[in-house]
Amino acid sequence: MAQPVKKKWNFTLRTFLGLFILLTCAIYWVHDHYWVLHLKEVGRYSIVVDYDMSIEEGVVAGKYDWKNPDINSINFPVESDKFGRLKREAIVIQIDRLATTEEILKRMDKEDYEPASLQELLAFGESYPFYWRHSWVVALGSNWQDSFGDRRASGLFSYDGGRGLGLFYYDNQKEDFCCFLVFRK
Repeated sequence: MAQPVKKKWNFTLRTFLGLFILLTCAIYWVHDHYWVLHLKEVGRYSIVVDYDMSIEEGVVAGKYDWKNPDINSINFPVESDKFGRLKREAIVIQIDRLATTEEILKRMDKEDYEPASLQELLAFGESYPFYWRHSWVVALGSNWQDSFGDRRASGLFSYDGGRGLGLFYYDNQKEDFCCFLVFRK
């Protein structure tokens, strides 16, 4: 009689351990694939950034069909320690889930990315005028506080076949179809 109880106990213990291991693996998978923000490189692009060019000159050089009039040197003063024309490798990244700007910036920093400034975004828009047909490309490296107290970041977008340069709410959550222009530190 004792033997069947031992077999039953061994079976119960093995089942419990198996379920425990399975549950532990599931928790780690969910943590790594849902809670942890992942950045995916969409492409790398060679651009030349003229750090001596004003914001207004960069907007004109980009030949946008529509531009937000608040994108100017007064609202976005040039705050760069770089001068002259520099060739740089711009990287377009995409997030894999809805995320806040703070989460995105922390993840960028952890993966040794620095967000692009408005000047760098304008150089990208001039060099690759038809890149952003399917998604927005946002530069989180420059932001401006509007008259309502909302921080805004600049971004490139497409509408009805046209090319636009607009402002996006900096502090709002970003959708997973948003792309961000970054550089390696």
